[in-house]
Amino acid sequence: MTNRMSRRVVLIAGGSTAAATGVAAALILVGSESPASAGPSEQPSVTTVYEPSVRTSAMPLDAYRLSGAQEAQLHNQRNVMNRECMRSFGLSYLPHYTDRTEVIAASFAVNNSRRYGISDPVAASRFGYHLPPQPSSESGAESDTSPMAMPPDKYLVFTGARKPASSSVQKMPDTQAQKVSPGSYHGKAIPPGGCAGQTDRKLLFTSQSPEAAEANHLAAELNQEAFIKAVQDTRTRKVDEAWRRCMAEKGYNGYASPLKAAAAFDLTQPVSKAEIDTAVADVTCQQQVEYVPTLTAIEKGHQETAIAKHAATLAPLKTQVAKRTAALEKAIQSSGG
Repeated sequence: MTNRMSRRVVLIAGGSTAAATGVAAALILVGSESPASAGPSEQPSVTTVYEPSVRTSAMPLDAYRLSGAQEAQLHNQRNVMNRECMRSFGLSYLPHYTDRTEVIAASFAVNNSRRYGISDPVAASRFGYHLPPQPSSESGAESDTSPMAMPPDKYLVFTGARKPASSSVQKMPDTQAQKVSPGSYHGKAIPPGGCAGQTDRKLLFTSQSPEAAEANHLAAELNQEAFIKAVQDTRTRKVDEAWRRCMAEKGYNGYASPLKAAAAFDLTQPVSKAEIDTAVADVTCQQQVEYVPTLTAIEKGHQETAIAKHAATLAPLKTQVAKRTAALEKAIQSSGG
């Protein structure tokens, strides 16, 4: 069993109300301490990985990018492959690295669950509108791997370039621009771009045609436009009105929408009981008026319209995502993942 899966799994089930609205249980992976005994305003252990109890459905434009889980796998696989390459030269790199895939994927999931504001009843009852604390996305060993801190020979093997003489130069060289080997290290040829360049070529990490780059920019614009159109849609205004009535019945007035309710609190300060109470009422009312399913359906419609209009321009990006997905899967299998 791997280190990341050896931790205890605690399943916090929702009550009858949560079950009735189709809210799943919250999955929390716990390290040396359990947050079960923590009060609502207390911070959980830094070894806790928090997964939201609800998630926004997949959107049509998601087909034009890697998923959060894939991005997390990509982050981990780059580290694994760079470490293996450096080791083949007899050089140490990330000797104490630990897989952070779950931590990174959980962060994507938390952000995804808040597309229209907080919608997770478990998080609302514990953290209010604050983001659930998560362990660092980098392991302790990983956070101290700047190429600029490497000695010249190690820098050459890692980047495929000579280390700048000036310590003021902190930018990594463009490893993908290097087409020939910079030489050898102890008789072994260094790949073009060093280990970093070789890894990224195998993962197609920075490989992008002009057409795919244009499509990527367009997809980001369309995603933002669809969200804005959904929020301003007359159907959304109706569900906002239903949500406001529900909030008023619970004694919470003056909030135009869930996003406005969250903005009323200073999230740079510790969570307060008033914030938690408001957030719980907010999520309860969202569930009552089916807020997230309604906005999701509305935004999906706007995205589908945009995709149909720009299908030809977006096509190269979809092809690129498929190639990167295949490259990532192949690399994981090759590494015994």
